[in-house]
Amino acid sequence: MSLNTGKPQGTPVMASTVIHHQPSGISSPAGKPRPADDEETINHGRKTLRLTLAGFACSLIVMATLSVLAFQQANTFSQAAAEIGRHQEILLKLEHLRAALASAETGQRNYLITGNRSHLEPYHQTQAGIRADLQALASELAEDPRQSAWAADLRDAVETRFQAFE
Repeated sequence: MSLNTGKPQGTPVMASTVIHHQPSGISSPAGKPRPADDEETINHGRKTLRLTLAGFACSLIVMATLSVLAFQQANTFSQAAAEIGRHQEILLKLEHLRAALASAETGQRNYLITGNRSHLEPYHQTQAGIRADLQALASELAEDPRQSAWAADLRDAVETRFQAFE
């Protein structure tokens, strides 16, 4: 009697062997641990876990360091921006003072050329404003001794100029 295997007669039929693979940690049917669950596999898993945790810890340290550095840079930038704003205000006050001095000198010059006292009105009107601007500038620069001395020298020069004309 012959079996019909779908192959021509005389061709040998090979029996196939099925190998079942059980996941690690599952005991064999007899209750004995499988050879794959030996000490090396457990140690390899622990080593992988330690390396993963160490990498995560290093990442956290790097992120914390970068956060601290970014905060310091933002704080430094903020302080620099405030200092720039302060300097711009001082420059605006100086420009206003320069314009007031130019107006006062124009009034003086026009009076000297024409002898008409009406040309002294801008001069007299701006004197009080100039003194107030000089005082505001001196108080603004009081924090820095060098700039405070410069403001005092400027005030003295302006007062000398006013007294020379009187």
